[in-house]
Amino acid sequence: MQDILLVSSFGLWATILGLSPVLAFRLLVS
Repeated sequence: MQDILLVSSFGLWATILGLSPVLAFRLLVS
């Protein structure tokens, strides 16, 4: 059960870190 929690939390952080530069770039461009 902890493995699933670890993977899901890692995936969540990866998504946040991956989307942050994209959102910042879009805000700067627009």
